[in-house]
Amino acid sequence: MASHFTSRRHVSVSLVEDDARRRQLVELCLNLTPDLRVLETYPDAETALLKIAQRPPRVLLVDWHLGPDRMDGIELIRRVKEQLPRVRSVVCSHYDLDGLPAGAVRAGAVGFLYKNDPLTTLPAIVREAAAGGHPVSAAAAARLLEIKNAPLPDLQPPEVALNPRQYQVLQLLAKGLSLARVAEQLCLSEHTVATHRSAILRRLGVASLKEALTRLRMD
Repeated sequence: MASHFTSRRHVSVSLVEDDARRRQLVELCLNLTPDLRVLETYPDAETALLKIAQRPPRVLLVDWHLGPDRMDGIELIRRVKEQLPRVRSVVCSHYDLDGLPAGAVRAGAVGFLYKNDPLTTLPAIVREAAAGGHPVSAAAAARLLEIKNAPLPDLQPPEVALNPRQYQVLQLLAKGLSLARVAEQLCLSEHTVATHRSAILRRLGVASLKEALTRLRMD
């Protein structure tokens, strides 16, 4: 395990991202930065959990949503934190849910940024995380200020009604809880929660949780 964490020359980074093109772009960006090196890239959380202990990085960049019926990034960070407490995890998400940054921090993340943030800002965020800081991109910081002290709006039933269990699942996911945490709170299996999430998206005719929340608040 001598090759992990921060050497005198490089900060080691691993990436968990289900989008192959995004994985390649981030890997290229980091490897072109003289003081950073990508150790491993993983397409999903399950693969990362199986292999990360063999070559633990100093910084772990994690996408939140890693595909349908897959463990999400928040749950991955929680488990990595338990196994490898010295690894510094940073969430990089396409989703703009109010509870997501706070949920990431509760799971053990030390930083947060959005995928639409300029890729050129990523090396500085990795360096700050490796140095023990808590980096947040400018866009994420602005979003956190917007939602600070603001309660999550109650979800109102749309014309296409969800059943009570689906409402419970969506409320918890909107707070940034992982599938595993939602399952634990509702005494369900993780697979059942994933099935409920897919059913919610289909019933509302949307492609993402963000769109589902928007639909429910408008109707």
